[in-house]
Amino acid sequence: MKIDMLLASDYYQSLQRKSIDCEKMGFDCVWTFEAQHDAYLPLAFASAATSTLEIGTNIAVAFARAPFSTAQIAWDLQKYSGGRFKLGLGTQVRPHIEKRFSAKFDSPADRIKDYIKCVRSIWQTFQTGARPSYDGQFYQFKLINDFFNPGAIEEPNIPIYLAGVNSRMCEAAGEVADGFHVHPMHSQSYIKEKILPNIAKGASKAGRDLKGFELYAPVFVVTGTNQYDKDKMEMTVKKQIAFYGST
Repeated sequence: MKIDMLLASDYYQSLQRKSIDCEKMGFDCVWTFEAQHDAYLPLAFASAATSTLEIGTNIAVAFARAPFSTAQIAWDLQKYSGGRFKLGLGTQVRPHIEKRFSAKFDSPADRIKDYIKCVRSIWQTFQTGARPSYDGQFYQFKLINDFFNPGAIEEPNIPIYLAGVNSRMCEAAGEVADGFHVHPMHSQSYIKEKILPNIAKGASKAGRDLKGFELYAPVFVVTGTNQYDKDKMEMTVKKQIAFYGST
């Protein structure tokens, strides 16, 4: 089992300090999320301040960006971190995708599978110079030249995690992803009875072996060195639960 930490801050100095502290304390990875701030930018600071700590997005909203944009930023973070980056993607929910990001949300499970396949096709071209030829149900990658190709990197195998809750998204993760982001509002029984069987179902459908497939399961924790800190943290957790309940 690995122990990870959420990385969140408004200031790059704080991001760097937190990353250094996490590495010193023995955490395996720090994860960012897309809310008030971009999910990718903080990881550049975390990467620059550390040498062994893994970094990842949990999650970056896939449908808010073209596959090429996601492939490019992920490639850069993988290069700059020396192979420590994990790309965590999520679909978000329809109202936010359509009304906040002005993007399409039809057939989200099929769309995200196509998205991930397209991203991997772009990476293949980056690494090998292969001619772009991806033509999926929703996304295409059929044009590039040297001006837009960053070229090969030493660690090109970037793991992709997919976040989800319902059965179909779990299946999609089993079909195309390397790991799964469990929703913070979960239970052990839901993981055992719903998530794992449906991931296995998707993997079987795709003829995949789940060896090395990872689950990242964030949990709510209320802690603090004094009562004031504990009360403040408890209120933060309550607000987060209320937000998830509303969506």
